Amino acid sequence: MHFIFSLLFIANSANAILLPILAGILSQHRRLPEPLPPLSFLLMQHYLSRNVTIQNAVHLGRSALKVVYTGGQSNFDAGPRQSNGYVELPLTTFYEGTIDVDIAAERNNRITEPDRAAAAGIAFRIQSNSDQYELVCLRTANGRFNLPPPSTDRLGRAIQYTSLPEWTADTLRNQFPGRYEAAAKIGERRWNHVRIAVQNNTVSVFIDGHPTPVIQSDLLGTNARGSFAYWVDAGTNAYFANLRIVET
Repeated sequence: MHFIFSLLFIANSANAILLPILAGILSQHRRLPEPLPPLSFLLMQHYLSRNVTIQNAVHLGRSALKVVYTGGQSNFDAGPRQSNGYVELPLTTFYEGTIDVDIAAERNNRITEPDRAAAAGIAFRIQSNSDQYELVCLRTANGRFNLPPPSTDRLGRAIQYTSLPEWTADTLRNQFPGRYEAAAKIGERRWNHVRIAVQNNTVSVFIDGHPTPVIQSDLLGTNARGSFAYWVDAGTNAYFANLRIVET
């Protein structure tokens, strides 16, 4: 039996675990919109969010969670770690398996750096200090689907893997050029589907159902289960929909 949720579906290899928090109306035939229940919304907004605000939204025809960065001017590549703007999902952890999610992003005029505008992604294996986690980021302003197209340098930074706080994008780019970031057919103000597959402490990132990963590399952070979050950079309003997590 195949179950569909409007916001969240989590499964493991033996059983399906359906979380009522964040879940939409259950349907075997179609996806139905459902706002976050008030209790879980307050929990996420006041206890599980960091430098962001959240709200229910309908964006480009889909029910979504809108996440907006509201923190200060953080150090992206100039300092020891990237900005930590994210909202953790309650009762949700991840170690190995697949993560599927639709992400749309737009600029919010807080900063002018194009690399940080319209950038959103998934943080996982977040450890107890909240600053240590793995991150797959879609920098949609650097994608091939934008008109006018970005510069050649920016095109190569559309999808990034980082491991905070030690391995920032700048550090990885300087030490391992082209290994942890790649070009991709993504863009601003459109839905981009991403699949993140984690197995044997390696990560593979797939875009819009394409069978070839745009990034495939070893994970650099703590090899341990951790919490899971929607992440945004400082120049971003982001929308997340149709999350599906399958643990193996």
